[in-house]
Amino acid sequence: MPDIFKFITANNITEIFASEFLMMLFQQVIMSPVIHFFMEKGDELDKVLNIFIRVNSSGTQLTNSDLLLSIATAQWENEDARDRIAELVDEINEYGDGFNFDKGIVLKSCLVLCDLSDISFKVDNFNNANMKKIEEEWDNIEQSIRITVKLFASFGFNSKSLTAR
Repeated sequence: MPDIFKFITANNITEIFASEFLMMLFQQVIMSPVIHFFMEKGDELDKVLNIFIRVNSSGTQLTNSDLLLSIATAQWENEDARDRIAELVDEINEYGDGFNFDKGIVLKSCLVLCDLSDISFKVDNFNNANMKKIEEEWDNIEQSIRITVKLFASFGFNSKSLTAR
């Protein structure tokens, strides 16, 4: 137990002067060379991704979709996945009275429309083989998503009435 906590528990905290308390806190917490860590025993990519997202929370916020899109972009050979998916998202959000779809829904749709055995939205499903299949089927995937969103729009759905992804 750090000395500061022993000091606090041994004495009445109301008797501690604020400046003394703050100085002790500074010395014990800020100036302490100890780094606390936890060793993660597993090496599954999804765990790594979740840890990265938590650690990165103070910087530019990245989502699972952002990181999975980066994986897709790196693995597509003939197309730029980031541009193609962003263009599709922009396009389908303009249909009807407007939608609020994001790149995550397109990436999830890719897994489903390629008839993959595991359609969980996780890093392991964005492997080389699946990315190659998605890239090969991209034109069909893109057309299927367009038709589906146009159908939703023709039924009167929009971003306010279609709240579930």
